[in-house]
Amino acid sequence: MTNSGLAQPLVGHFGTLGRNAARINGLNNSDWVLSKTFAVTERVQVQFQAQAYNVFNHTSFALISTGARTLSSPNVFGYYDATQSEARNMQLNLRLIW
Repeated sequence: MTNSGLAQPLVGHFGTLGRNAARINGLNNSDWVLSKTFAVTERVQVQFQAQAYNVFNHTSFALISTGARTLSSPNVFGYYDATQSEARNMQLNLRLIW
């Protein structure tokens, strides 16, 4: 039997793969703000804003699962288990400036 070099590491060991070998997607987050200022009098203004966070609803995954939790359940090692970005969020603001 020949050794192919792809043996499973011992329990509690992560093998000999180098540091930062796992590549994950970068954080892509697009935030937009549209605003319009209306003059009520010379000194008083009203500003309307529409804000949108994560406009394209791009999901960015958090780091892959490693550490103490994977020692107790090694079948989840190397899988994404959380997201790093929030879902699309929109809000409207009305501001009085005097």
